[in-house]
Amino acid sequence: MLLLKAGNESTPVANQILYLAEVIKNEQGEDSFAAMDRTNSPKAITDNQGHFLFVNVPPGNYGLVLDTISNSYLLLQPGSEEAVLVSATADSTIDLGTLEYDSLPIPSP
Repeated sequence: MLLLKAGNESTPVANQILYLAEVIKNEQGEDSFAAMDRTNSPKAITDNQGHFLFVNVPPGNYGLVLDTISNSYLLLQPGSEEAVLVSATADSTIDLGTLEYDSLPIPSP
């Protein structure tokens, strides 16, 4: 679930496009960057409650990306400098829990 803090309350982030960007490793085998393709990358759109679901995701490691059409942003763990990373395996379901942010690069709800 994707939420945006507003004072003491949290508002669902509705109707926003999310992608899973493939994590690319460097020559040393370390995660280096995440690459997203709007045509082929797994895509989801948040519902009115901020929930989102990616289906039929090929196994692999991915970063969660917020896409605003004009720009895309690799989301960080709330309150952290670490990217939201997902390791997908065949026939699995991964719950990212609640991702609650103080700000996001989207228009105010």
